[in-house]
Amino acid sequence: MMRVYVASSWRNSYQPDVVRLLRACGHDVYDFRNPSGGTGFAWSQIDPNWQEWTTEQYAEALQHDVAVGAAGGSAADVRAVLGALAASRRRELTYWDVIFWRAL
Repeated sequence: MMRVYVASSWRNSYQPDVVRLLRACGHDVYDFRNPSGGTGFAWSQIDPNWQEWTTEQYAEALQHDVAVGAAGGSAADVRAVLGALAASRRRELTYWDVIFWRAL
């Protein structure tokens, strides 16, 4: 079993099916739309103007308590990209890759 984080947009209609399929294969999949014990994560929970963030502001927001609590990607063995990603998802994956390589 692997811990999987499916990076996707809220608008991606395939995300729920991919999460279900991976779980049916026995993987532990973090679902940012429906996390266990909470509601779906959205950057607007941190700042309603999140779409105006600079890259630096986005990097800072990744350290916010709300983001850290919702960041299934931080504990994942695999981060899978599903379809075209919004700018925020691309930056998030880049951030986790930087953290990963620094940890090595």
